[in-house]
Amino acid sequence: MKIIITESQFNPRIHNKFLDILVDKTKIFDGKEYEYRSYDYTDYKYLAKINYPFYKDNFRLNFNDEKMYTFEMPGSYNLKDWFALIGVNIDEAPKLAEDLREKYLDKLQVKIGKYIKEFIDNENNNN
Repeated sequence: MKIIITESQFNPRIHNKFLDILVDKTKIFDGKEYEYRSYDYTDYKYLAKINYPFYKDNFRLNFNDEKMYTFEMPGSYNLKDWFALIGVNIDEAPKLAEDLREKYLDKLQVKIGKYIKEFIDNENNNN
């Protein structure tokens, strides 16, 4: 028996695996209680850093709990080389690239929620 996989069946599997790898390589670290500074006001109690595998600088994750947080991310264009690995050209297929970016963010938000919950649980256990 032959099984034929079409491109429309193959690509979503590749894309999902790729996004899982991308989320795995996105690091969240250095969680700490936020220290208020007059020039850098925030309504969030905690601060952590996010390092995306497709950008050298760290970005902020501000949070109070796993439902109340904000995070920064570099522009979509920084994903260009990563998307090229799976045959997605941002310039030629901007809609597909945007859809993949949105799926990445959805998966990343699950990781962020877990990080925040573990961080706050650890903080509560230490106090």
